[in-house]
Amino acid sequence: MVTKLQCQGVEAAEGVFIASFIKHSGQKPDDTGVIKPIHYYSIEWSWRNRKKEDNSIEQLCATLDDSGKFVDPQSTGKMQCLDGLSAPEIQQIISGGQQDKLLVGTDF
Repeated sequence: MVTKLQCQGVEAAEGVFIASFIKHSGQKPDDTGVIKPIHYYSIEWSWRNRKKEDNSIEQLCATLDDSGKFVDPQSTGKMQCLDGLSAPEIQQIISGGQQDKLLVGTDF
């Protein structure tokens, strides 16, 4: 988005970036070959010129107040990094009833 704006001769910092979530759906076979629905979300960015009210202290404070909504400390606290684990170690986590520690890309 920034590169696109710069190519148009626009100073990106003089505007406001707006994020919106787009749901994607499809199908994918599971480990047994059964086709199952999958859903995931991506972020789409847009940009607009800054308005006078965007610079108000009230607006900035409201943004800071909402910043906690983007973090889920309960769920992320239970997650376990799978980097460097072998397939049997991952399988042990799954079979040991610890699925809540896995971050699965299609379940966001």
